[in-house]
Amino acid sequence: MKKVISLIISLLVTLLVIIIGFEFYYKDSIESFINDKSTIIYCNKNINKKSLSKLEDLFEMNIENENEIIKNIKDLCFISQSKIYEKNKNGVLILDLGKYYPIAILEINDYFNEGKNGYYVLKDENKNYIKKFINHREEIYLKNYKGLFIIGKDENEIEKAIKLSSKKNNKFKEIIKEKSANKLGTLIINQGRERYLGMDMLVLSGYLKDENIIKLEGDIYGEQEFLKLLKLQPEERILLNYLGNDKIYLSAKNIDKLDTFIFRMLSVRLSNFTIAELIQEFFILEGQDLFSKLNGEVIIDTKNGNYLFGLKTLENEEKVSLFLKKLENISIKNDFLGNSYLLVGQDSFEYENTKWIMGKNQIVKGKFRYKYLDIDCEGYIEKDKLRIESEIKIDKNGGKNDKNL
Repeated sequence: MKKVISLIISLLVTLLVIIIGFEFYYKDSIESFINDKSTIIYCNKNINKKSLSKLEDLFEMNIENENEIIKNIKDLCFISQSKIYEKNKNGVLILDLGKYYPIAILEINDYFNEGKNGYYVLKDENKNYIKKFINHREEIYLKNYKGLFIIGKDENEIEKAIKLSSKKNNKFKEIIKEKSANKLGTLIINQGRERYLGMDMLVLSGYLKDENIIKLEGDIYGEQEFLKLLKLQPEERILLNYLGNDKIYLSAKNIDKLDTFIFRMLSVRLSNFTIAELIQEFFILEGQDLFSKLNGEVIIDTKNGNYLFGLKTLENEEKVSLFLKKLENISIKNDFLGNSYLLVGQDSFEYENTKWIMGKNQIVKGKFRYKYLDIDCEGYIEKDKLRIESEIKIDKNGGKNDKNL
């Protein structure tokens, strides 16, 4: 009997040593794959199943009915070195299945065919799980690495991710640690090398506020001079009276310094030739270019794609209006208070006579609907970033937006 007890104790001790060795010495962490070269990062540790189940509508998938491997993901991380504006982005997904890992090893052949060099290839019949994210002709590869599963569309991309993995801390790991309480995970867009749209980095994280409302927090980091320009706001906000549903209000006192940003906005509605002609004619008629005649406010109609820019007093407004009649999708709009606006697109802006109050450093306010999501957002300039706070209400009933923001 003593020999049996000793054998059981020995087995238990051996098992405990194996588990401790696996967890603390052999097993890697998903954060190890985050490095300074990463351009797109999504990390979610200790996945909150209750919170994620509320996002089923967003991803149009039923998490509870997916296979056991998907349901038992503990931590996950997506890493890419693609630029944000590239059409075909590449990257790898790192999964930590926690206690389910040994079972997943045994079940891996149910979902993958064994390939070369330690790789597995997803079976065609199992591509339905991720058909929204891949072309049906693409192969999906998996590699079992230090207690984690690394998945990608390219073996070289997986090898590169492994080679660059490191336990060394960096700014991205610190950000993820700071946002760890937000159970919907953290998305980081790092564009410091390209500075796309003047942005160095975007950090987005969130949590479930209640049954149907998601709270998102976004921080946009950019050039200090750019942020300083945004911090100065118009003394009077006359365009707030046109802020209603499906509208976003943006403002910056020195908006003429943001000509590249405005040019990109106008390009959605106008051709480059039309914009060039518009700028030239403003200079001829007003002695100044178009951007210098803007008062620092703009409202975007998110539903119809129209823009309304506040204008300073025009010396030759009648001549400007006559010139604009030659152009499509652009005109001068006047209200009964004597204010003038540059209208790009159709006139879908109604005077609401609202008394909205915005903070001293606030530059964004709006409420709009995207598919079945009602989004309410506000943006503020802080010391070294633009902070966007949004509440997203999931409403699949398609109810009409409230009259007021």
